[in-house]
Amino acid sequence: QRFMYMVAQTFNESIEVFKKHPVPWILIGLVVMVVGGMIPILGGLILLPGVVREGRASIEGDRAPDVGALFNGIGNDIGPMFLYGLAQIVIGTVTCGLGAPVVWILLWYSVEAAADGRVEAPDALRVSLQWTKRNLADTIMMALACSFIATLGATLTCGLGIIVVT
Repeated sequence: QRFMYMVAQTFNESIEVFKKHPVPWILIGLVVMVVGGMIPILGGLILLPGVVREGRASIEGDRAPDVGALFNGIGNDIGPMFLYGLAQIVIGTVTCGLGAPVVWILLWYSVEAAADGRVEAPDALRVSLQWTKRNLADTIMMALACSFIATLGATLTCGLGIIVVT
């Protein structure tokens, strides 16, 4: 029950934030997709802490997100996101792909830890791992819900929805 409330609340808040300023959020999704396409594997991942920071700033300041601000702090974001991507690649390769989803879930909060900026790269992964272990069921359910929402958004809009959900 608590989890369903959390997902519903997060989804509703996200829709409200998007509805206030849809164009900048669509542009942010496009930038993440383009950078992700230009720098395979890690490109879009490196920008995700910037997306989180802009989401927070947009909500707290009741303002439109700034697409250019995605690149603020990118020097601090590269380390944790590189380690996150590397962990997925190495463990995924060693386990014939089976370990990648496990790493994805265990390090789910690495993006938030990197966006917060109070911890160094390895610590961002450690903080995520510790949090996830304490809240494993909620994290798994959130990961599945986010995957479902992204897939549904992409499917119902013939691929265009993935720009928004990114």
